[in-house]
Amino acid sequence: MFERRWTKGADIKQEIISVLEDSKFGHPLDPFQMYMKFLYEYYRPRLEELEQEKGKILELAGFQQDAFSSAKRILAKYGGVLIADSTGLGKTHIALELLREYVAVRRMKAMVIAPSQVLNVVWEPKLMEESIKTLNITIEKTGTSSFQPEKYIDYDLLVIDESQNYRNASTNRYANLLKLIAGGKKKMVVLMTATPVNNSLLDLYHQLTLITAGDDAYFADLGIPDLRAHFLSAERKELTEGIEQIVRLLDEIMIRRTRQFIVDNYPETTINGKPVHFPKRRLRKVEYSLTALFGDQIYKKVLDTIEELHLVPYRADSYIKTLEDKARKEATLRAELQKFGLLKRFESSVEAIRTSIDRMVKFYEYFEKTLASGKILRSRAFQKALNQIGNSLEDEEAFFAEIEKIELVSLTAEYDKPQMKRDIKDDLEKLNALKLDLDRIPAYADRKLQALGELLAKDRGHNLEF
Repeated sequence: MFERRWTKGADIKQEIISVLEDSKFGHPLDPFQMYMKFLYEYYRPRLEELEQEKGKILELAGFQQDAFSSAKRILAKYGGVLIADSTGLGKTHIALELLREYVAVRRMKAMVIAPSQVLNVVWEPKLMEESIKTLNITIEKTGTSSFQPEKYIDYDLLVIDESQNYRNASTNRYANLLKLIAGGKKKMVVLMTATPVNNSLLDLYHQLTLITAGDDAYFADLGIPDLRAHFLSAERKELTEGIEQIVRLLDEIMIRRTRQFIVDNYPETTINGKPVHFPKRRLRKVEYSLTALFGDQIYKKVLDTIEELHLVPYRADSYIKTLEDKARKEATLRAELQKFGLLKRFESSVEAIRTSIDRMVKFYEYFEKTLASGKILRSRAFQKALNQIGNSLEDEEAFFAEIEKIELVSLTAEYDKPQMKRDIKDDLEKLNALKLDLDRIPAYADRKLQALGELLAKDRGHNLEF
């Protein structure tokens, strides 16, 4: 099966061309290579344009230049700014201009914190191209035990991309970052997110405390003696009323524009002499078949396996013989939520469900080993560890780092150990059998990916020869 891994800072154009080169020497293109050729033809004009622009300093559009000026003013006044422009308005370019100003001109020490993929694909190539020296750390790393905040307290400026990842104050990543910001010298903080509020107004409060370094009296001059109380009061009101209560603070600390705002207020704006146009969105429903990909048998096997799982590690407390029925039911219901997560990954892609099953098998094996040593991981402690990493097993390193912090308790006679062992064995047999079936399905056969390719080909009308 054809396989290629994208390397850190790779030139995408060269990666695509290297795939196409194989076909010149008589090697037939497999479906993934065909898709790569389609991508190359589809994006060829843009790739050539990027090649021509390489090495040039990007000129900011008028609305981006205004945001840069506003961000500098807010930083000077409050020591922090929230750049919350809608997706596609160039938050990265605004932040790059700030880094050029504070790092290249003012010689400050700066750190960029972003999701791993964004850091590798977007930030590091751009920073290298602009010759801006920063320390770059992934958001995922800030949640691990190997991240030591005290090592970075002498930095002057932090740029945090997708800061909504720090909306939960109970996570390790939030606690670690707050220690970094509050320690040592006073730091300037640039928060970047198109979605500052996901679940409640407190999401925004927790992000702003990264600017205040946890000082709730920080905005007392704005008539807000206690920032937390201010947001809790707003949260208890209707959404519109609550936003009205915090709008003055947002006017002071946040830059937020939508595409429509740019269209209405910057009708003649250009970038490098070219007019800025925003494409109109057209929503379209595209249907694809999961059964066509998995086949009726495997499709049913996935659903049946997920439904029949005992999920022992997720509800270990329910095996306590003397546990009250209500508590047993609660433990079981908490575990059942994991099934919904697996079903979502099943619908997402072949690779998503395959990876999830693989990680679940590893965790079951870890849990089985602790049982054999006469120890057990309590359900509540496990749930707390899950909460620390956003209730997901996807970041395997962070997950096991959290698990290793938990103090195991002795497996006493109050637990039904024989039943636990039987249920674990049963689950592992089902999961391993399913894993073997999923491993036989090639990633390039994903019907969702194929449906997307067909839609793009139809819309653009490319006549490609393979």
